Amino acid sequence: MPRRHIQLPNRGVLGSDPYTVLGITRGSSIKEVKREYYKLAKKFHPDMNPDDERAKQMFISVQAAFRQIEADLDPEKRDRKHTQFNSYERSDDGSFTSRRGTKQQSGFDDE
Repeated sequence: MPRRHIQLPNRGVLGSDPYTVLGITRGSSIKEVKREYYKLAKKFHPDMNPDDERAKQMFISVQAAFRQIEADLDPEKRDRKHTQFNSYERSDDGSFTSRRGTKQQSGFDDE
């Protein structure tokens, strides 16, 4: 199978703004974001580009950019992300109480 030539954006794009990585504007809808994500994920997928390290890195960057934008645009995912680590409060006795009211021991000795 002949090796395909892939035109990658310049190297600075890999660590930049997620909208730039996906090639979209900040006002894009979630539908537009998904369309660009699927197009780029297919283009840079490691199965489509075996032994191409740059394509693999771009695939990883595209995935990370999509996750970040999706979390920002989807209210349910955004709320889940922000409350994930704020669901427990520490009590005076060293145990943790969830916001749902269940109590769990910390598992550590406070000696």
